[in-house]
Amino acid sequence: RLYGGDNMKLYHIHKPNQHDEYFQEGTILPAGSGINYFRGDFLNRSASYLKSTEEQDGKTIRHFDSISNLINVDTIREMTDEEKIKLVDMVYAYVRNSQTDIRELILEDVRIRKFRERPSRYKCMWLADEKSLNKWLRILYKEQYDVFKVDVDGKLFKSSNSMLPDPTKSHSVMYDQAYTYWNATEEELSKKDDVEYLFEGEVKLK
Repeated sequence: RLYGGDNMKLYHIHKPNQHDEYFQEGTILPAGSGINYFRGDFLNRSASYLKSTEEQDGKTIRHFDSISNLINVDTIREMTDEEKIKLVDMVYAYVRNSQTDIRELILEDVRIRKFRERPSRYKCMWLADEKSLNKWLRILYKEQYDVFKVDVDGKLFKSSNSMLPDPTKSHSVMYDQAYTYWNATEEELSKKDDVEYLFEGEVKLK
């Protein structure tokens, strides 16, 4: 099924990454053939921090340690105020990312069990329409990005960012919210300014 023509304008917001060379006007890209950048970023995260570096034979050797090794009374007592602030920042980032990862695991579990035909958030490309594009650009105004108008041919699913499960809730509540996300109606989405499209298939950048 073809989308992105005169009756429905779709856009992709591309943040700089290792695949920048492929994001050029006129390029046709496959979406959904492998793990996307969003999911890959979570797969590469760990509960560790860069403790120190050293130079050996012209190479920089990085030494990591677990954040949990820092979270004990004796270690914290010996920290300066600046070190404590850095620790709080690290722990906050780890907790926030862990909560988001749990949200995504729940979303994927519900998709596989109830809505298998829908594009996976692990593999999809995210798109926006004209109405939601302005919202997303306001959210990303401090970040670098390129915006491409696109034509797409494949599986397209529409929902809303504000309908994503709340990572601060219990897992049972998040499962209910995930079902709502995957089962959003046009009536519900017509009231949203942050709709998002998940796409798997062929994308032409314009």
